[in-house]
Amino acid sequence: EGEKIPLQKARMLAVAASDAPHYAKRGYDTAMQVQLVTGILDYCGIADSGLDFLHGSLDDAGQRAALLDTAREIGRRF
Repeated sequence: EGEKIPLQKARMLAVAASDAPHYAKRGYDTAMQVQLVTGILDYCGIADSGLDFLHGSLDDAGQRAALLDTAREIGRRF
């Protein structure tokens, strides 16, 4: 085992144009979770990590504003 990154926690935000059911139907959500969280963050030794999807990024301005609010809230909790 090589040295690990000295971070204790990490959070990734995935901005997605499609809705959650579309991602789930095709398994994109699970694939991204495995590749990004398990494949990168866990591999680097960051146990407290996660991936949040922000779906509907190409919807109307109200949806985009809501996604920005969600991103800010995730950042505050981080």
